[in-house]
Parts: sequence; structure tokens; C-alpha cells
Amino acid sequence: MFSFINNFYKLKQMFLFVLLFIYALFLVALVTNNMVSAEGAFLIVVLFIITYMFFVNFFALFSKNIDKHTKSVQQTLLENIPKGIMLTSKDGTIEYVNKYFETITLYKKEEVLGQKVNILKSGHHPQKFYEKLWNKIQSEGYFNGEIVNRKKDGQIYHQRVSITAVFEEDKISSYIAIFSDISHEKEILQKLKNQKESLKKQAQMDYLTNIYNRSKFDDILEYECKKFERYKENFCLLFIDVDHFKRINDTYGHDVGDSVLVELSSVISQNIRSSDTFARWGGEEFVLLLSQTTLTQSKRIANKLRKQVEFFEFETVGNITVSMGLVEYNRSYTIDEFIKKADNALYKAKKNGRNRVEID
Repeated sequence: MFSFINNFYKLKQMFLFVLLFIYALFLVALVTNNMVSAEGAFLIVVLFIITYMFFVNFFALFSKNIDKHTKSVQQTLLENIPKGIMLTSKDGTIEYVNKYFETITLYKKEEVLGQKVNILKSGHHPQKFYEKLWNKIQSEGYFNGEIVNRKKDGQIYHQRVSITAVFEEDKISSYIAIFSDISHEKEILQKLKNQKESLKKQAQMDYLTNIYNRSKFDDILEYECKKFERYKENFCLLFIDVDHFKRINDTYGHDVGDSVLVELSSVISQNIRSSDTFARWGGEEFVLLLSQTTLTQSKRIANKLRKQVEFFEFETVGNITVSMGLVEYNRSYTIDEFIKKADNALYKAKKNGRNRVEID
């Protein structure tokens, strides 16, 4: 349709030019060959003028109808395009909105015409955000991005918007904003993000005690060993094992045994530093990485934790004890050797009577 309109205006000019050219050639030929008198030539010129004016008026009428049809099509497109459209004056007064604007914002056209654009402000953005936005439009002539606005009913919504400055004689005369509501899209993205974070957490956390699992602890331990190579910060590894845990399971059942592990995790978690890393190694065995701590300091911390467990009243089973194996990291150790030494220290604590801290 618009291709035809553009071609029509070109063909109109060409047709009138060719018509004029042919008449001129015809008149010159007649006069040159004495085939027409002066009066006849005058009549031919008059006839040409009448014919030319006829086509000029015909094309003018046709052009008017085309323009009218074009404006109608353009208005239909503006009104029915599935995006909100808003035209504002230079000072931000709303001069035009389409139907989809009404659908998104819930404002009727007559409610916003003549109002300032800040009628849509949500209060979500600081003033500096708007200053940066308008500075970009003033300097570059456009803005593409996301804005959080407010609907008539007070509901907050996210919109993706393109704001373009309209220039007249090299000066901004108005602005056109084309936008769409992306709130649903943002909700879906947030849900996917939450699911991703949840899956990531599940991959790192022990399903029963909700502390780090062995896989996550391995990553942290490897990082701590690498950090030692650079900063030489002492750290220790403490293995913790519940004494006579099989007896608890056999006497009270596995559900109670699981409950004991959950309670034990809570007791230790509440009594360690935020810089320490506590994880379930497997079964009734736990591991604690004590960062920036010497062997002497770590032994004092370990005995404090051991006593807190010993005197804690566990639900159903009452009091329990734990055995601990402690080792300080040395750069000569591989990670496997480091872990093995902590495990050996734990075995020594079990062998020497339980409820104690041993060092390898």
C-alpha cells in the first residue's frame, strides 16, 4: 500500500512532464510545417492548458483521497499497535495517547491529556535516574531502557520504553514514547532466577542439616589451601564424630538419629565464627574449617564446642558426646594428606576414650 503511494507521487510528476513535453513537440511540429494557423496554434495551447489543468486537478483530488486514506491507516495503526504510544510537548505535557496506553496504564485518554508525564511516576527511581535519562535524550535524541511506573489503580509495573525527541528547526519540539508492559516477563525471569539459586543451594547444602555438604566443603578447602600459598594465613581442620551414634539409631530409630544430627548442626553453627566453614562430611561425621587460626587457638575452640555439645539437652536422647580430630595446615601437605591427618586424629580420639580432642 505505502509502496504504491510513494510510486504514485513519482509517476504523477513524470506524467505531467511527459504530457507537457509531447504537447510542446506537437505544437512545434505543426508550426514548423505550416500545418496550423496562428489562431489554430492558440486554440491548441488553450486546449493543452485545459487538459493540463484537468490532470492537475485530477491528481490533486486523487492525492487528497490518498492522503486521507493514508492518515486513516496511520491512525488505525497507532491506535491498534500492541504497544503504548504517548506524545508529549517539550515541557512534558501529554498531547496524545493510543488505546494500548489506556490498556496498560488503566488511564482513559481524557484523564491524561493535558497532564504532565509524572502522573505515571512510581517513586521507585531516585531523581538522579530521571536526570540521567533526560540528559541522554537531550544529548543523543533518544533513550532505550526499562522504567518502573505506576498504573491508575496504584499497581507498580515494569515497562520497556523507547523515548525519541522530535526536532523542528534543530530544536526539540516534542517527545514520542513507545512502551510495553514487561511485568509478567520480569516475574518469569525472577522465578527462573530463584529456581536457579535454589538448585545451586541444593547442590551445595546437605539435605538433612541444611549446612554445607561435602562437595561444597571440598571447594572451600581447596580455595583456602591456595590462599595459604599467597597470604600464609594459618588455618586448621577439625573432624567431628558423634560418639555411639549406632546405639542411638538402634535404640530410638533412624528418625531420632536424624533429629540428633540436625540439633548437633544447630548447636555447632551457633557457636562458631562467620569466617569458619562447617559442613557434613557424611553420616554422623562433620568437618569444621577454622580460618586464620593457629593449632593452639583451634584446640581451645574445639574443646569449647565439645563441652557445649556434651552439656546440651538433646530432644529424646538427652546428652551425647562427640570426638574430634584436629590438624593444622602445612604447605608440605596435599589436600588428601591434610584430610587424612585430621581423620587419623579423630580415630585417635575414638581410641583414647571418646569425648575428647586429639591432634595429629
